[in-house]
Amino acid sequence: MGPLGRCINAGLARAKANGTKLGRRQKHIGQRDLRRVAHLSVREAADVLKVPATRVHRARARLFQKPPAAADQKTQRTASARRRK
Repeated sequence: MGPLGRCINAGLARAKANGTKLGRRQKHIGQRDLRRVAHLSVREAADVLKVPATRVHRARARLFQKPPAAADQKTQRTASARRRK
């Protein structure tokens, strides 16, 4: 790596050490927008909302996730299956 690369990496390290967040800000997808495009596929919804498909997928997972009790039951089933092996 040349001198320019070292300077760039040093600057990035200094910014991170100072607590600066690097990169593009994420566009927040609200519940209203998610419900508006709920009938569309993830890719179609991403096109409508002008965001990446992965962001729509994650936002939908957060909004429509199962209640915690259902997740606990799944964890218990997985743990009991491991014990049987």
